[in-house]
Amino acid sequence: MSDATTAAEHIRRHANLYKSLVDAADALERVGSVELAASEAQAARAVAESALAKAQADLADVQAQVKEAKDLVPHILLEAGEKAKADAQSIVDDAHARAQAAIDQANASAAAARDQDAERHEQALDDLTAVTNLIQPQFAASALVATET
Repeated sequence: MSDATTAAEHIRRHANLYKSLVDAADALERVGSVELAASEAQAARAVAESALAKAQADLADVQAQVKEAKDLVPHILLEAGEKAKADAQSIVDDAHARAQAAIDQANASAAAARDQDAERHEQALDDLTAVTNLIQPQFAASALVATET
């Protein structure tokens, strides 16, 4: 009868250890999912950064055009008067507005990707901490029982 009881105890201990290992495997799968999401977020960030670089290049082009337009303003004023001056200023304002809108959009996309990436990493860390806290006592108990036997 004592051998059966001892065998039952051993089976239960091994079953608990197996459950802890399954829990750990599940946690590792979640980490893999988070890593994939982080990779996707990094790809989205790279796209946003590329858009930002293009917007900055466009801004430089627009600024060069603005400089050219400003250099031509005195000649235009001589030739066309106040109407030409008003048209040139309108073009400059529109170019600055479009460039700023593109920069703002690229910055917002990059910030959103960064924030989403940070949230996913924080959730993964929280999940791993919770699983560790859950299985740590079971491993400690198994180690204690193993040293006793």
